[in-house]
Amino acid sequence: MNRIRLPEAQQVSFVVYFQPSEAEPTDPESLKRAIAGWLEAHAPEPMRMALRRCADSDQLRLLVGERDIVADPPLEVLGWFRPGELEERLFREATHAAVAVAADIVAPMRPGFWTAAAAARALAQALRGVILDPAIPRLLPLDAAERSIPDDGRIVVPDHILLPASPNRRGLIWMTSKGMARFGLPELEIRDVPPHLQDALANVMNGMAHHLLTESAALASQAGGPPAELVVGSEIRLTLDELLHARGAVGHALPPEGARGWTMLGVRYRAARRGDALLRLVPPPPFQGQHSVWLTSVLSDLLGPLHEQVATVPTRSEGMEAAHRRALSELPAVKQRFQVGLREGEVLLVKHGFAGDPAADVEFMWLSVAAWEGDRIRGHLINQPRWRTHLRAGQEVDVRVADIYDWIIAHEEGEFEGGYTNRVALEEGETSDPPV
Repeated sequence: MNRIRLPEAQQVSFVVYFQPSEAEPTDPESLKRAIAGWLEAHAPEPMRMALRRCADSDQLRLLVGERDIVADPPLEVLGWFRPGELEERLFREATHAAVAVAADIVAPMRPGFWTAAAAARALAQALRGVILDPAIPRLLPLDAAERSIPDDGRIVVPDHILLPASPNRRGLIWMTSKGMARFGLPELEIRDVPPHLQDALANVMNGMAHHLLTESAALASQAGGPPAELVVGSEIRLTLDELLHARGAVGHALPPEGARGWTMLGVRYRAARRGDALLRLVPPPPFQGQHSVWLTSVLSDLLGPLHEQVATVPTRSEGMEAAHRRALSELPAVKQRFQVGLREGEVLLVKHGFAGDPAADVEFMWLSVAAWEGDRIRGHLINQPRWRTHLRAGQEVDVRVADIYDWIIAHEEGEFEGGYTNRVALEEGETSDPPV
């Protein structure tokens, strides 16, 4: 069992950076009127009444003054979360700051959190400023000041919790959450993620965040007040609906073809020491095999397996041979780009032929590259093998560079470079789907 200690109450704050002007008074009464007017326009019932009650009480505190009333976050940290150009300029040029602070507890509808958020949005609108969310920290888009409060107080996870990631020495990704702690919950982490799974597993982490938020709120509702702890087992059942609800959807969704719509996640809790408490997602106890294979199976359970159509191209096709030669001629430059460091969101894939029995029977599959050292490439299979049944999607493999057949650099926007043999398969083959 994992016993997650929950705080009795904690402070939630947002900061608005601005330049004062005579047209925008900053005295307490003017700011309170601005907040009341904003709530009238942007907070539907029943949230409006709850937030008005909090805003009119001592639960909300406002601090306004010169910029140094709060410590600025390091600019390099703000840069991690890609602030907009205008937002960053307003932040740099601001001479004053307004801080909205509210006490929050683990409870349905999170009135303390939403009071601080609503006050900051109202102040940003009234003072023509930019909002800093210091829990992450990041600058919010300017249009955040116009966003209404959900009528049921739901937390749309990606709006308030971010998922920074960094590569380790093996070329795999360490994914963490940032923002769970302000809800009194542990931050999440997944280690050793193959690069091509990062985006899809972000949905799983968001779903897990939603699961914990929902469970803790339900526990508070049953207890009639903030609970002292949240007890979770060594395994948690995560559903497709939770992934969708994390993004603000409602209702029930049918799983995609081949998916069962739920999966089991192992969890390991580490109480806060110097930093935040952490809940690591790990394979559940019955699972035996590579960590990357388990991660792939989680996505298959929730979203369905990767279905590919096989393109049949005539043997010794001139077009395919030319595409193969072009891919090989560009491989040294691709290696250099990879070893210097791809841009954020880019993933290198290579196509390799896996021989069967007899050796002439080859199944070509794509793998995402984690490391390229000398004449060897280490990566993880993207495809679900059709004939090489000793292999599994997500499995770590080590191949010779000399045996590479093609390459792709996939971009965050969905575009890609390379993939010359796939283009020929699309043109000459009977059926084919791109690998990414």
